[in-house]
Amino acid sequence: MAKINADEYFLCIGYIQYELFLFIFCLVFSRHQTHYEQFGDSEGTLDIEGHGSYELKIKGLRDHSYGE
Repeated sequence: MAKINADEYFLCIGYIQYELFLFIFCLVFSRHQTHYEQFGDSEGTLDIEGHGSYELKIKGLRDHSYGE
């Protein structure tokens, strides 16, 4: 069995997820659907002057409609 390092693994997983997203988006778009929801995770640091910094890990949803 071939060995793969973590960077290569996560790069491949990211690429596969991106390609799957494009496939699904094109499928939805071709069916003239004008609404979609996209789930995701965000993380980072919030710095508030005079109050310190806070680590954030947030689950979110983006809701998008377009068209007429």
